[in-house]
Amino acid sequence: MTINGIDRIRDFEKAHPLACRPLSRWCSVVRAARWSHFGDVRETFGPASPLKLPDGKNVVIFNVGGNKFRLIACIQYQTGLVVVRRVLTHDEYDTGKWKDEP
Repeated sequence: MTINGIDRIRDFEKAHPLACRPLSRWCSVVRAARWSHFGDVRETFGPASPLKLPDGKNVVIFNVGGNKFRLIACIQYQTGLVVVRRVLTHDEYDTGKWKDEP
């Protein structure tokens, strides 16, 4: 898979250095993956969850770093593209505000 939005990951890592190793691992696993549907994602990342946002977009929520961080991504299975929308701490994720942000 190709990852779009690495800059969002790097910005998050600057603010949260403890996220560097788990996010690097996530990137490595995703780059090596060949997903054609959400079931494939679930086989790779068991706790991943699909979610439909208020704007109608379908995203996948990844628990990263032992459930300390959340990575929200859109996956375009046909083109092999994973678009990182947000990387959040668990607390930021729990507020739910991110669901309404473009």
